[in-house]
Amino acid sequence: MPDLDAALPRADFVTIHCPKTPETIGLFNAARFKHMKPAPISITHRPRGIVDEKALPRGAGVSGRLAGAGLDVFEVERAGRSALHGLPNVIHGAHVAGVTVEASSA
Repeated sequence: MPDLDAALPRADFVTIHCPKTPETIGLFNAARFKHMKPAPISITHRPRGIVDEKALPRGAGVSGRLAGAGLDVFEVERAGRSALHGLPNVIHGAHVAGVTVEASSA
């Protein structure tokens, strides 16, 4: 994805809002994290599989170049099962944005 690769080195914040397709699985991997400028924040609202969670905490990820990450879905949903749980610069949110009175009364 040339447009994404060109934008990442300039981005201060990255949000991920795309469907899970064969093209988007693993879209954010170690190579993409390395292309991000130092200290961007990654805010993720996405289906599982688009962000390579194993690449996120390594040197190119949260512990290295990223200032932090906010995630609302994980490859393993149960607390304590992901390598990302317990990292001080990872915020874990509830994946319940669509669970509102307004969303359910349509």
